[in-house]
Amino acid sequence: MFTWALIGALQGEANALHDRFLTVNSLFDFACDAVLKQSKSYGTPQVPVRKVLEQGGSIILGNFNAPLIITSELDLDAAPVTSIDFEERDRGRVDDVLQSIKSYHYSVEYLERRVNDNLGEHFEEKLGELACQVSDKLDFDLSEVNVEGAGITFPGGSYSVAY
Repeated sequence: MFTWALIGALQGEANALHDRFLTVNSLFDFACDAVLKQSKSYGTPQVPVRKVLEQGGSIILGNFNAPLIITSELDLDAAPVTSIDFEERDRGRVDDVLQSIKSYHYSVEYLERRVNDNLGEHFEEKLGELACQVSDKLDFDLSEVNVEGAGITFPGGSYSVAY
């Protein structure tokens, strides 16, 4: 939980910044609030502890006042995008997909095959939403974007879900 809050703060999460600066104090306040809220939702409250040597001033960890990439130096016309790859991870449980299996004395290979065979049905609504987003964001006609089994195909690319 703390690592998740730390990564968010280092990426410039607005609630972690003080006047667009990430300081040790603002990081601790953000992480403490985030960890406490998330851990309470799991029923096991955790409170981070900070040990700091006494000294004056703020220790600045990051300055988010200026963009990290200067857009004038990023000429997309000089290097057009020819392909797009993306990956998404979503934790799930086998029994969420295979609700018909009540006992778990099957081989790993069997369960993997059964889960992959049923993923299209399990993610049907999400894949439909993603197909619409791909069509909209990449300016494809909706007829060019197809949901097939546990994946989406579109001109020049595809997206699939596998266990």
